[in-house]
Amino acid sequence: MYFPKKLFLATLSVAALLAIPVAMRAADADVTRPEVHQFDAFLNPHPELGSQLTHNPGLVKDQAFLKKHPELEQFFKTHPQIRQELNEDPNGFMSKVDAYRQEVTAFDQFLKSHPNIHKDLVANPRLADDSSYLAKHPELKQFLDSHGGVHAELQSDPANFMSREKGYERWMQDRSHKRASADKDHDRD
Repeated sequence: MYFPKKLFLATLSVAALLAIPVAMRAADADVTRPEVHQFDAFLNPHPELGSQLTHNPGLVKDQAFLKKHPELEQFFKTHPQIRQELNEDPNGFMSKVDAYRQEVTAFDQFLKSHPNIHKDLVANPRLADDSSYLAKHPELKQFLDSHGGVHAELQSDPANFMSREKGYERWMQDRSHKRASADKDHDRD
């Protein structure tokens, strides 16, 4: 079968354009969950730094910014793989941190609306992977089924994840407040 040259080139161009997002996702695929969690754990006691990087991830490449934040530079010295991932795709990496924080915040909200489950999981986080407990608490099973990241965290390191869930609401409120302030400033222009 004969393909006209223009049709062949057009088909090739479309295929190449479709492959770009796949290649970008593949580049992001080497970012591991532990790397996201380690960077998130680092940002927890540095909320202003976290806010700045959330709003402008490219700051990780700014030498003046790094000099103003020696704690970040020190973190990068002890976590070179995270530095490399952030430098390769600052927006993608910070999007993963943000997604993780949103998952934890959703879990925090779920637990606040289910205080008995919260109490049980604080006492024994492994209950989140106990089929008989989940059968008695279908709302928890439904939440975990629809929040695979939370479920995976509770399976891999339940005690750590339960301790991480604390304090996220404050971080999200601060983040929302700063975005609202920025939007107001933008509206005045």
